[in-house]
Amino acid sequence: MDQDTRYLVGGYSLRHVRNRQELRVVDAMNRVLPTVNDFCGCRICVEDVYALTLSKLPAHYVQAGAIILRPKGPSDQDIDAAVMESVNAVREHPNHPPET
Repeated sequence: MDQDTRYLVGGYSLRHVRNRQELRVVDAMNRVLPTVNDFCGCRICVEDVYALTLSKLPAHYVQAGAIILRPKGPSDQDIDAAVMESVNAVREHPNHPPET
């Protein structure tokens, strides 16, 4: 199926519906990863940390232009801790062979 049509339902695109935690995790990764000395940092490991962290957090989906009622969600410190937990998991079980 074509990339542009995968998110179509009834002729409406759902591409603008996003998990509000996505950018919060990106911000947390930008804070946390520079403090980790022995993290691989390759694309695969960074993507694995991102996906694993998002999986640990409650999803909060919103659509562009909607009024966002901000229910109590995880704090920045909670997200930073989830990122670090994910870094440790990826570091212990990388999704690629060890570098030599």
